[in-house]
Amino acid sequence: MISILRRLGKDLLTLFWGADPAAPLPPLRRRWLRPLLVLAAAGLLALAAKYLQDTRHMSAPVAMALGAVTVLPLLVLWAKPLWAWRIAYVGLLVGSLGQTSGEAWPWNPVQVLVTIAVMVMVALREPPGVIFCSGVSVVLLVSFRVEPGNVAGVTVLIAVLLVLGEHIGRRRFQRAEVTPSERGEKMTWAPAWRARLAKLASVLRRLGWDLLTVLWGADPAQPLPPIKRWWIRLPLVLAGVGLYLEAAPELSNPVSMVLAFVTVLSLVVLWRKPLWAWRLAFAGLLIGGFGQTQEQAWPWNPVQTLAAIVILFVVALREPPGIIFWIGVSAALTVWIRSDNAAAATVLIAVLLVLGEQIGRRRRLQRALVVQSERGEIAEAREAILVERTRIARELHDVVAHSMSLVAVRAETAPYRLPGLPDPARDEFLALAATARDSLTELRRLLGVLRTEQTEPELTPQPDLSDLDDLVASARQAGMQVATAISGPSPSAATGLTTYRIVQEALSNAARHASGAPVEVTVTTTKRQTRVEVRNGPGAPAPSPQGTGHGLVGMRERVELLGGTLRTGPTDDGGFAVVATIPGGPR
Repeated sequence: MISILRRLGKDLLTLFWGADPAAPLPPLRRRWLRPLLVLAAAGLLALAAKYLQDTRHMSAPVAMALGAVTVLPLLVLWAKPLWAWRIAYVGLLVGSLGQTSGEAWPWNPVQVLVTIAVMVMVALREPPGVIFCSGVSVVLLVSFRVEPGNVAGVTVLIAVLLVLGEHIGRRRFQRAEVTPSERGEKMTWAPAWRARLAKLASVLRRLGWDLLTVLWGADPAQPLPPIKRWWIRLPLVLAGVGLYLEAAPELSNPVSMVLAFVTVLSLVVLWRKPLWAWRLAFAGLLIGGFGQTQEQAWPWNPVQTLAAIVILFVVALREPPGIIFWIGVSAALTVWIRSDNAAAATVLIAVLLVLGEQIGRRRRLQRALVVQSERGEIAEAREAILVERTRIARELHDVVAHSMSLVAVRAETAPYRLPGLPDPARDEFLALAATARDSLTELRRLLGVLRTEQTEPELTPQPDLSDLDDLVASARQAGMQVATAISGPSPSAATGLTTYRIVQEALSNAARHASGAPVEVTVTTTKRQTRVEVRNGPGAPAPSPQGTGHGLVGMRERVELLGGTLRTGPTDDGGFAVVATIPGGPR
């Protein structure tokens, strides 16, 4: 028994405050149904407002407000049935407050139909405990506001609706096969409750700080640039003061002058400081309200009213939501205290603030999108620069580093290839080799700076497989022993370029790390692929600086870009082998 009561207590808390345990339904696929639903809701709103005006003799704004509360549950019923029930229940409470002594039923027909639809959806989708608590809440409200003879019939109708809906929902949504956590029977309501309390405390704290900001804090709105033609303000001030004095003859002359200057001054500072403009306008509204006579239904003159409307709209455009909320509350309280048309004025204030806040939010989002697009363009430009730097680094390595390596190797091996050289010539070759090695070192430092980002390599059709003979001849002139074996038709341009770069880098590595070793270059092109193999035997490393590995990275990038594979590594006899397989047949 205690467990059941505890469970019902949790369900009651969930009903009025907790998260909706119903699984959200997918959005409506037929989009044309949405405008139809909105039009239906607008029609029901008009019917409810008309009924309230005819039966309760309410003013149009109040009737529209109550009609909106009546129809609003239909708009959220599909996504959040529990929230729809809460709004409908508040509407029932508000509608029952206007019940007269002769009324047997305090709610209009539209409200009754909406409540029935909401309760059916709750019974279809919510867990049993929440359904029970919702039914009891409605029955208690009906028992207090309906004649005793009709309570039994309404209670039976509510019970039938809830039981039938729960039974259909159990079968349709297969609740027997759904786990308790998904059905909402084992909700972690305590952590959710604490989280909601913490969120509520945070919202209240934020509203407190916003209230202090409205009363005395600095204006959070970004100031607009000053008006260049400042002399325009003077005739505007004089015109505003004159109009105010003309429209306010009932106040004494000094008070009218003060109110005129305060009202016009609020418009003057509105461009730069909208919050200070509202403070001045609010002070003017308070002072102007003290001059109200018994015959006056509206204590403020047209100039002051128009200025307040303009200031409210600009504040809603530029201030954050918390500031807008407190400004609206203060304006509404002032109107309710001093005016007989408070309902219509409150609706006008709400419309101004909501419309201005939405327009301001849209403008801020547009500015943020512009800034984001500019940042995207800057990022794209930087990316293009990085891509270009990487391409330059790759081409420098492929062309300049290869040529400088051959210069260094030929200068170092010249005394051995050319016997009988005089000593000055030997010294000159050694100095040339040292200079070439220093140049290679500086070049590799430059390449390390340029290759800061890895990007996809670009294909620049420079050499081709037909230029491979010139490359091999250049290597032989440097003293290398190179044997070539090229078979098959000519491959495509991209494959030929990649083949040339692979052989070029492999010959440079062989000259640098295995000086004097024989090198075998084999290129075989078939209908399906091109195979490149460069092997060198063991040899003595040349006295040149160690490489940075950019050459092997460049070869691998070029091969992978064409969908091929690259294998590099030492051989069994102590040499080194580079084997690349590139898919694709001849051109």
